[in-house]
Amino acid sequence: MSDSIVQRAVFNVFRFSLFGISITLFAIAYFFKDDSVNINDWQMTKAKIFKSQVVQKQTTIYGRNAIYYDLDISYAYIVNKKRYDQKGLFGSFEIPKTLTKEYFVKMAGKYQAGSMQKVHYDPENPKNVYLEKPKETGIQVFYDVSLKMLIASISLFLITPVLFIINGIMGYKKDKKIHEFIIPEDAKRIKPSDRRR
Repeated sequence: MSDSIVQRAVFNVFRFSLFGISITLFAIAYFFKDDSVNINDWQMTKAKIFKSQVVQKQTTIYGRNAIYYDLDISYAYIVNKKRYDQKGLFGSFEIPKTLTKEYFVKMAGKYQAGSMQKVHYDPENPKNVYLEKPKETGIQVFYDVSLKMLIASISLFLITPVLFIINGIMGYKKDKKIHEFIIPEDAKRIKPSDRRR
């Protein structure tokens, strides 16, 4: 078995395996994905801020009390002549517990009561909205990585016909030369009448 056949077999095993793994991961990610995956495509409108102040909250982590901060903010916006009221800097998304008090003080200065601010909303469901883009969730990162893997595995299937065409063109150019048979001078010549005997 030649090296080229072995290399081709290894390449085929690799690309089929990669395609199977990537499409499985993408299917899982697509099934579990949430609305945050598509927040980059959300539309924008103006919202009026009614209230904006930093608040201290308390939660329990592993049986211990922990303090975190949030921005108590309320605002309203209009989409398709309908008014929507919303609360929270990140809308319906989870508030990161690791953000500092200084961050929310800065956001309170940015989103002052009475001001008009840009707000991003889901065109399919305008109730889903955010003022500040939430951090990427783990499932969103998983979705993005699996999608890139799927595109890469599909490209391996598309590159094979391209390489085949290039090799065919290069081989055609090499074989375009006129080949002549070279007969040695001491070769035994047989008469045409004796060739079938």
